[in-house]
Amino acid sequence: PSVRVPTLEAALALAKQHGAKVLIETKDVHRPLELAARVVDLVREHGLAEDAVVISFDPRSLYRVRELDPEIRTCFLWTPGLTSGWCARGTEALPLAWRLLAPLIDIALVVGAHPMLLPSLLGASAVGPSSVFRRTYLAAAQRRGMATYLWVVNDAELRSDVEGLFEQGLFAYSTDYLWPGDR
Repeated sequence: PSVRVPTLEAALALAKQHGAKVLIETKDVHRPLELAARVVDLVREHGLAEDAVVISFDPRSLYRVRELDPEIRTCFLWTPGLTSGWCARGTEALPLAWRLLAPLIDIALVVGAHPMLLPSLLGASAVGPSSVFRRTYLAAAQRRGMATYLWVVNDAELRSDVEGLFEQGLFAYSTDYLWPGDR
């Protein structure tokens, strides 16, 4: 059966009508700044700045959201190798400093030496590591007052481990499947 996916504008109107909070992920690698600006406009139009969190793998998008409206919370998503991969895409000319720092940021994120380096530079209020994260990462985020969003929790065993992390600062996780139930 075909499924109609609502526009972001329609989804935000529904969220406002029902008093729901929203998690908006941006994914435009070619025009991240324009997309971020449009998302900010829509969130403001619907009066959801306090109830929205914009999440993205692209630091440019999150930086732009914070620049346009610091009231809208942002969450930096990451996985090992992300920063180097982002810099290698070549979607925009990057300063030499970014190209040189990208591998170091990846190492810092993976080994946990400075796990909050890039999220802090972006002004993110939350971080979203992939399910390869460690409890030390969660603790580091909590010490800096950052919430943590975990993705993608598709394994039932990992899900049971994750459930116990809400008391330690995890605010949400995502999955590709409904729980409880099989795929």
